[in-house]
Amino acid sequence: MTLESVFKTAQVAELIGVSASSMRKYALAVEKYGGNVQKDDKGDRIYTESDVSAFRHLRKLLAGGMTIERAAEQAALLMKGEQETKREAGFTLAKNDGELLREALTEIKELRGMIEAQTALIEARAADDRAERVKERQAFQLALQAIEEAKEETAAVEVKEAEVKPGLFGRLFGKRK
Repeated sequence: MTLESVFKTAQVAELIGVSASSMRKYALAVEKYGGNVQKDDKGDRIYTESDVSAFRHLRKLLAGGMTIERAAEQAALLMKGEQETKREAGFTLAKNDGELLREALTEIKELRGMIEAQTALIEARAADDRAERVKERQAFQLALQAIEEAKEETAAVEVKEAEVKPGLFGRLFGKRK
């Protein structure tokens, strides 16, 4: 006889990632289908390593979309140790794992497509932004050039006005050189 570790309900719940309350519900469901969960002197359930494996299997089946009744039945059969049932349960798990993997792969492909589309959109917007900044710089340069030309024209006009001979009024009342 080999010494096998035993676990309490809360420990198994933590190992398989559920609450203790859910673990008790799973145990009741498995017992309903003939799974034999041992109890200690106080009447508390105790689980062996193979029981923990059966409940991990139950969680995987539930995650794959199987009903609690069907998953509990599979787990109970595993706990009974029937070889044929273990092969069937393994096939079901492999089938569910395969389906889950295909679904995950499809989702990954969809997400990749979305990421590629977003990346292309971001790159297009960045290119548009760069082109817009170039246009803005060109417009700014043209505006500066226009301002400089206007200053030059103003200065030229002021020089010409200074060179213009005074009119009659200016000659009569203006300064004399």
